[in-house]
Amino acid sequence: MEDGIEKQIARVKSISNMNRDLKLWIEEMEKNGKLKDAIVQSKRKEKQEPMGKCEICGKRDAKFVCIKCGKKVCSSCYFSILGLCKECVSKEIVEKWKNKNPDWENILGIKWID
Repeated sequence: MEDGIEKQIARVKSISNMNRDLKLWIEEMEKNGKLKDAIVQSKRKEKQEPMGKCEICGKRDAKFVCIKCGKKVCSSCYFSILGLCKECVSKEIVEKWKNKNPDWENILGIKWID
């Protein structure tokens, strides 16, 4: 689990320069030594709590907790690779990722079959 948390911290930091608020939050949490704790706590909440409806879209069942704002969110409103909801990631980045259609054959080096 420790390695997974460190990887998630690195991923969140990698996009922080694209989102000023996220960058400031990361800097403050690191300064206070609480970034790792925030991620660990969100992971515990995911496993322990029945979530109810997503606090962003209100349509689907919540499955995750954002490490920054603590909202309970569904998989459509959450970037699991980062641990952040779509409100804590800049709108530019969300749109860029939504519209991205990766060339999986090139990325994975194998023939992609739909």
